[in-house]
Amino acid sequence: MKRTLVASILSIVYLVGMATGVQRTVLSKAAISVQSPEYLLFVPLMSFGLLKGLMDLLGGWLADRVGDRSALMLGLVIYVVGAVNLFLSNTIVKLALSNVFVGSGEGLIYSTSYVALSRKRRGASARLGGMESSVYLGYGSGALMSGFVAAALGLRYAFLISLFSSIASLFISPLVSGVRRGGEEITPTTEVYWRGMRSKTLLVTYFTGHVSKMADSLAWGTYPVFLSALGLSPVEIGITQGVMMTSFALFMPISGRISDIVGRKSLTVVGLIVNILGIAGMLSSTQVIAQMFFSATFGVGLGLYYPVLPAVTADAVPEEARGRALGLYRAMRDLGYASGATFLGIVSSMYGEQSAFLGMIILLGTTLLIDVLLLRETKPVWSTYELHLKHTNLLFRIVCEFREALLSLRSGDLADFERRGVRIKMMEREADQYRREMDRIIYSSVLSGDRQDLLKLASRTDRAISFVLGAFRRISLSRNAIPRELMLRFDDIGDNMVRAALALKESVENMRDYPDISLEHLADLDEAEREFDVLHEELLTIMVEIKTRIDPVDAILLMHFIDFCENSVDLMQDSGDIIRLVISKHSVWSVRG
Repeated sequence: MKRTLVASILSIVYLVGMATGVQRTVLSKAAISVQSPEYLLFVPLMSFGLLKGLMDLLGGWLADRVGDRSALMLGLVIYVVGAVNLFLSNTIVKLALSNVFVGSGEGLIYSTSYVALSRKRRGASARLGGMESSVYLGYGSGALMSGFVAAALGLRYAFLISLFSSIASLFISPLVSGVRRGGEEITPTTEVYWRGMRSKTLLVTYFTGHVSKMADSLAWGTYPVFLSALGLSPVEIGITQGVMMTSFALFMPISGRISDIVGRKSLTVVGLIVNILGIAGMLSSTQVIAQMFFSATFGVGLGLYYPVLPAVTADAVPEEARGRALGLYRAMRDLGYASGATFLGIVSSMYGEQSAFLGMIILLGTTLLIDVLLLRETKPVWSTYELHLKHTNLLFRIVCEFREALLSLRSGDLADFERRGVRIKMMEREADQYRREMDRIIYSSVLSGDRQDLLKLASRTDRAISFVLGAFRRISLSRNAIPRELMLRFDDIGDNMVRAALALKESVENMRDYPDISLEHLADLDEAEREFDVLHEELLTIMVEIKTRIDPVDAILLMHFIDFCENSVDLMQDSGDIIRLVISKHSVWSVRG
């Protein structure tokens, strides 16, 4: 993916994050300053979250229909309109209406950025982590700056930060280039949403993301009021919010890259645990330094799992539907601002701010249990994956040598035939070494839940190699008695075996990062196996017709040669079936989830 595209998007989302981060410090106090009743303090946040969630959904659809860049520009214009109105707002109603525009614009901007950065699936979690890091560094910067501006000039003037940074992002937007333009929808939008809602794993990510935004609503809406009650000044509140958002932002690129290596589930579980510890510490602490420490802990917890959740969708969904699928994820997640504000407003007004913290701890604990039980790993850890790549690549090279050996035998170049036989044997020994190493690692590994399937894959591939070597030895022993009718089919034998081996190799190369492409290669492997079945029958017919013209021993050897070639292709298909099984175990993009 082009660096200029990534850099432009990261700059825009940072500035928009700064514009929104102002509200984390001053929105609650601004609502109080316009003499809003306590039960209405969360209304501006609710309007922000509701519209952001809805526009997330629309943004994913727009990105797939009209292109990423057009949707991004529209979101920026809407956001600037909201920022202007925020500065001019002097009632709770105007604050809420302004946040309708701000939430709508941010939803379009961020959902479009998600889509643009995940068009290339490999490394998607790292890029999404980088984007979220930029967003929350912006939130932290805006929260910190607004604390100083509010203390010096008043709450209203803090919104000038929102206005200036959003206008700056609008000026940067023409630099965004190279994004995808709208294309044909292979999967209807209703089916994309239906399949997302029917997938258990994707539903778990929606719920977890939704709860994460409810927790963020606690930090945004309840926490500043709680800190103010403890006696912290606006500057200290701004610093505390800045520390939270900065720790959040700094951990997201790290966790995104780690999850691309070790998988999605483990970081999600660890992040939720740290998140809970942070909220518990925030509730129980009374000192400024302790509050900063636990707010940082809260940010670290969010940073560990926040960029990992959308990567599950990026792992699972084909490119043509990924924009809408990510839009659905972001909508379900960001609606947590609205439900979080509603929940926290009710609990805080009825039982006090401390009960809101306790309620969020219980909700996050429930989410943790659900994730442990139901979240399926879409980025599996295969400790022997690189060895499987080498193993199947050796199979392909051996089959290529075998084809060339057959052609050399047909042309009468026995010296080349023998040289290629030596190479086949040497590569077969190398394959044995890979097989032994895979067995050792798989039997000693406790990380992979695909242990038995990986063992079967290694075994089938190894046997396919053995049958190729066996076929070479049989044809070598009978090389002086091969009938012309059989020699004329050497091209068909070699080409078909190479096609099957190539399809298997490319399937293994894509099974971890691009499972849908891997399945396409498996379909080609299945077709190659069916064609070899037909060829096998034709070769047997030839042998029946010429059996009286050759020595019985040679006839047996040639029959074994034909059967060994057939067995090798069958084993390649068996390997493909195992790959298909492994992919299905980690697939979440289906009606049955």
